[in-house]
Amino acid sequence: MSLEGRLTVDLHRNGSGVERASINSSRLMNIAATFEGRAIEEVVAMVPVLFNVCAMAQGSAAVTACEKAKRIKKAAKIDPARTMVVLCENAREHLLRIFLDWPRFSDDEITTSNVKRVMALPATMQSALFAKDQIFTLGPSLQLEPKKVQTILTDLSSDLSQHVYGEDVEKWRTRNSLKQLQEWLEVSQTVSAKLLRKVVANNWEQAGRVAPTFLPEMDVDVLARRLSDPDAENFIAQPTWDKKTCETTALSRQAGTPLIKALLREFGAGLLTRMVARLVELSNLPLAMEILFKKISHGKNEENSCTQAHKLGYGLHQVEAARGRLVHSVKIEGDHIAHYRILAPTEWNFHKAGPMKSSLENLSADTQEELKAQADLLITAMDPCVGYQLRIH
Repeated sequence: MSLEGRLTVDLHRNGSGVERASINSSRLMNIAATFEGRAIEEVVAMVPVLFNVCAMAQGSAAVTACEKAKRIKKAAKIDPARTMVVLCENAREHLLRIFLDWPRFSDDEITTSNVKRVMALPATMQSALFAKDQIFTLGPSLQLEPKKVQTILTDLSSDLSQHVYGEDVEKWRTRNSLKQLQEWLEVSQTVSAKLLRKVVANNWEQAGRVAPTFLPEMDVDVLARRLSDPDAENFIAQPTWDKKTCETTALSRQAGTPLIKALLREFGAGLLTRMVARLVELSNLPLAMEILFKKISHGKNEENSCTQAHKLGYGLHQVEAARGRLVHSVKIEGDHIAHYRILAPTEWNFHKAGPMKSSLENLSADTQEELKAQADLLITAMDPCVGYQLRIH
């Protein structure tokens, strides 16, 4: 069994529909427990190596939770700087899906020429903001290189404009209606537009449509108790909130934007809406990072203490990673880890009775081949952080 594990998705057909969908995971849920007894600095260094798919989000969650537990004072600019690096990682993950996964669904050629720069995005931003090897140390030092940051953001916007939208990303970001989206689809020759045109041409816009329950802001004290009580392992493996299975994805984050609100009204939380939500989020990332960098550049060089409601020695931190909300919970005794738990977005989104199961059971197709194509697209749209096997019966 690999460290990451994988998902097995089984669809049982009934005529043109899906009678039953099941999702089984071989993901290891107790890896964080192996951190217990280790030194804080050792664990903080281990986390981004062990969880390398979203290393920046994982590392940021780990180090910030430990800083909270230790009540470590740090510059107020540190958290927005770490967030910028995480947003670069989110951009990378969205772009990899578009550049590497989407072409195979639209019978397009995979172009790898842009992948090298995309892969380097988080590390490049990290080097422009932090002193060497400082980002995941407790109370790190900043070493800002404003020109380098601006170059990264300019290059990212240029890549998005040329290879994802086929027009200036700022112009695409103003497309707030179904009519404006359709106008773009009619002319753009990017891989993203080609795949969306295929979805529309096949009448798959509402494929997997559900009434979503988006993960709300969780009460930190309640969440802390659930991650530290004896039943924590069950909660981590099959999480619910207020007795409901919830979704935490790009769609849940972008549900309040004008274009996604329009798509939700017209098509619900189906395939088209989910795919466009990724594009909406991606288009907003350069602007979000520009706003954060202004805050870092012009903010006061003051320290904040990591005070929180929990007692000294306990820390919890949440990060919006590419695939959804990530939570790290830690209890520290002295300079060592006494208790550590991680709640990942995959366990919400691919819950045995959660949003992906419901979406898959709402698919309808005349042939097994069409059903497989819809299901593959839907799973890729919700995007587990591990590989999956799809079996149709």
